[in-house]
Amino acid sequence: MRRAAFPAYKADRPPDRGVFHPGHIDALKEWAGLAGYAAAWAPGLEADDVIAHYATENAFGLPVVIVSGDHDFRQLLGPDVVLCRDSTRGELYTWEDLVREIECPPKHYREMLAITGDATDHIDGVKGVGQKTAVKILREAGWDLFVACQHPKLVDHFDVIMRNYGLVGFHPSPALVVQQPTGGDLDSWYEQWEFRSLMSQERRVAGMFGGGS
Repeated sequence: MRRAAFPAYKADRPPDRGVFHPGHIDALKEWAGLAGYAAAWAPGLEADDVIAHYATENAFGLPVVIVSGDHDFRQLLGPDVVLCRDSTRGELYTWEDLVREIECPPKHYREMLAITGDATDHIDGVKGVGQKTAVKILREAGWDLFVACQHPKLVDHFDVIMRNYGLVGFHPSPALVVQQPTGGDLDSWYEQWEFRSLMSQERRVAGMFGGGS
């Protein structure tokens, strides 16, 4: 979806060199079911969009922890949504942290990214305008992106900012395909894909909690 609208999107990412193919996706879906996890996907959507869908819908009303270092997810932060940016240390990043860091409410983080761009996804922003300047301009404009674009630093970059606004936002979809967990013989799956070390780790962790594979 985003690549079609902007061919340079994530264009600097290295190729997979043929080590990944659609069969791997099916295998991961199978693993999720066997391991007791639900899996969800939708044609044309990135995994980020699926995560955003569940974080914003939150039909169960439970606290949401998004495990990712992707800055885009900051726009989803709220009282019930936090980021775990480093799963090895388990440090949580909250909406209060975002406001403290750059004085930008999560609901306007998308507008800020539209101005600054996102280098990790190869989305160019307005040169010379960083996060603090973008937030200052947006605040003075009442957080209205169209009004902000009248600022002398932005007025010549309206088309780029509007393009970026579409790229950096999420696109939740009601057409998600959801696979419910099935449970089953996970050891056989590990053996089939020769993930024997992972199988040993899984058994060790399960043993720590009194379970087993």
